[in-house]
Amino acid sequence: MRKDAFPAVLSMLVNLTDISVECEVAMDWNSFPALVKEALHVTVALPSLVSVQLQHLSFDQSGDLTSFLQSCKHVDSLVLSSIAVRDIGGNAGLDPRLGLCSLTLGPSHLPLIHSVMSVFDMQSLWYLHATVPIPELEAEIQHLLDGTRNLEYFHVCLDHHHNTSNIDLQNLTHLRTLEITLLFDFSTAPDGFDPVGWTGNIIATSRNPSPIQHVILNVRVDERDLSYLSRLKELERFLVAPEISSLRRLTVNLHSFDVDFNVHGCEPDVRDAFPILFARGMLEMVFLGVP
Repeated sequence: MRKDAFPAVLSMLVNLTDISVECEVAMDWNSFPALVKEALHVTVALPSLVSVQLQHLSFDQSGDLTSFLQSCKHVDSLVLSSIAVRDIGGNAGLDPRLGLCSLTLGPSHLPLIHSVMSVFDMQSLWYLHATVPIPELEAEIQHLLDGTRNLEYFHVCLDHHHNTSNIDLQNLTHLRTLEITLLFDFSTAPDGFDPVGWTGNIIATSRNPSPIQHVILNVRVDERDLSYLSRLKELERFLVAPEISSLRRLTVNLHSFDVDFNVHGCEPDVRDAFPILFARGMLEMVFLGVP
């Protein structure tokens, strides 16, 4: 990307539909040559472009990020992961704002969310994936949720050791799929760590009657914390409550970063945690660990 020829090559891709700008380690946007940044602005403005992904980039000024996002005039799907914005100043934004169907926010912080909301209209979102790296960010994720009107799929990832949730699903009248990623990190977490309680609190905030038809639980566990899988049984009371009678399926994705045990052997533990849903044929188990 630092070569003089790169902008010219990029300009030839006139029918591009997807672009991903990724770095293995965080790179400063200002370290890119001016011609490269200009070429990227032109590319993301292409009428054919529908998907943009940025990963491991840092911006000195929130205005630089906002300006880039404003160029994404025809984009339906936006993925922002590990994006740092040092300046927390205001954003001019667009009026009217751009439409967006799908938004994925990896570990991110306040200035990033403000930049996104200043450019894009959240009312058009049908899919939202938000990773919550610090408890204080939950209020901002809620603010983003409150700006939606037609959200059908919400994926929230717990990526901290906080014990309570401020996420409220009450106003999501069209929500059909709720996906929650939680860490079973009991062996290293502080006392009182309760990801199951955090998950149950989120499910309980759904409106009555709930529109949710599918709940997906992505459980990250290693061998040291296998004994805690029984804690999942605390969730079944939320999933069989009368308020959530629209539920048709619970999917439990069990994943491990370890390589020295058979995660498939945990199937009985998952089945025993949800006996009612299993008996009704509503429990689906997916094992993503190493066999």
